[in-house]
Amino acid sequence: MIYTYRILTLNINGSTSATKLQMLEDILRKHEVYTVMLQEVTPGVNVNYRGYNSYVNIGTPARGTAILSKVELPLNNVRRISSGRGIIAQYGHLRILNVYAPSGSANRAERQDFFNTGITDVLPHTPTELLMAGDFNCVLSNSDSTGQRTCSRTLGRLIQGLRLQDAWDQKPSRQAYNHYTPNGSARLDRI
Repeated sequence: MIYTYRILTLNINGSTSATKLQMLEDILRKHEVYTVMLQEVTPGVNVNYRGYNSYVNIGTPARGTAILSKVELPLNNVRRISSGRGIIAQYGHLRILNVYAPSGSANRAERQDFFNTGITDVLPHTPTELLMAGDFNCVLSNSDSTGQRTCSRTLGRLIQGLRLQDAWDQKPSRQAYNHYTPNGSARLDRI
């Protein structure tokens, strides 16, 4: 039997607005989302929603990541990256990894180090199914961006080495972006 699970990844940008957090809960309920991966979660944010288990990882810069999962999908073996930039958990044989990579061209070296060691330190040593999602703050190719390009060969090697495929790549004839600025747009978030 094939199961379909609705998954959402969202950078909440440190928002503590009760209205915005209520909107998030409304989206979860309306679309029956099973697993939510949040980035830029701050200490004052309440992401404890009825019917969901909440696994939060706030790091040293007071921003972090969280995974919410429906109570009927309990996660175990939760591990956290000490910087708060990642959290991994297990559901059955599936590992779920939520990432929030360092942003900006000034943090390029930190971002590459995160892809080289930060993520790999929490990955299991034995082969397993992996779902990785989050805010990668860079692109894989020039076609993923219309403005300034922040391509990352390191992320490309990580994805290739783990044999991952972006969910959006199932529809290659249509280009889409999920981050917009006055100077362009890019695909920074991936599943």
